[in-house]
Amino acid sequence: MAKTSIITVALLLTGCSAQGGSDVSELDSRPVATSERAEESRESENTAVSSLGNAATVSPGQSESDLAVDSLYDTDRYFEVRDGGSDYICQSRNRLSSLDRQYDCVRYIGGAAPFRWSPVLFCSGQRTMPSCSSNWYPDELELHEFFTINGVTYICRSATLGSWGDSDCYRYMGGDPWMSIGGWVDLYCSGSGYSMSCSADDYPSVWEDYSVFRIGMWDYVCDESAWGDAPCVRYRGGSPSQYSFWNPDYYCPRFGSCYQN
Repeated sequence: MAKTSIITVALLLTGCSAQGGSDVSELDSRPVATSERAEESRESENTAVSSLGNAATVSPGQSESDLAVDSLYDTDRYFEVRDGGSDYICQSRNRLSSLDRQYDCVRYIGGAAPFRWSPVLFCSGQRTMPSCSSNWYPDELELHEFFTINGVTYICRSATLGSWGDSDCYRYMGGDPWMSIGGWVDLYCSGSGYSMSCSADDYPSVWEDYSVFRIGMWDYVCDESAWGDAPCVRYRGGSPSQYSFWNPDYYCPRFGSCYQN
């Protein structure tokens, strides 16, 4: 009996030992499985975050290169034009108003908008199709008359002291046209439209009352508006209005030969 009991106990102890070993094996494998599932979960989360990030950055139908170009400058403040074969970037002349219809433009070769702004092109009108000039804003240039005489551009206005149809003309080198008007007159012009005639001395219209004759070896200017015979004085050039006819050298009748005073 004693041996049997001992053997029975030994068998029971052996069974317990085997069962315990099985339990240990299962416990050792659980942490490994848990670690793998955690890793898979983190990878899934990272993938989701990455997808969300890409969705926030790239909208449907838009490439990453398009986004890079759009972000170079504020398209609400700046826009691009092409004039004379060159590209320009423009902004409103009035920096505080987006409704301004005049724009300052600088040369543009890509990238961000330049920090320093020294306009070389001036535009006016709609942003989508503005009129541009290298001289000044076209809508202001349209308020003035410009003429090209002997290859030089002049800005003209009605004469201050001349007759009807006379104009005072000033050389125009670009910039605000109002800054060119005033001071010494460069050309005195008469006529209308593009048929004007000009002189550096006086309005050509003044010659309507004067004429120049050659008497002997010299030229004489005569005042034909005078009553009776026209008084004539030695002519040395310039405007006839600058000569005095109170003591003329000759008198020239409407018909016949001139005679000395």
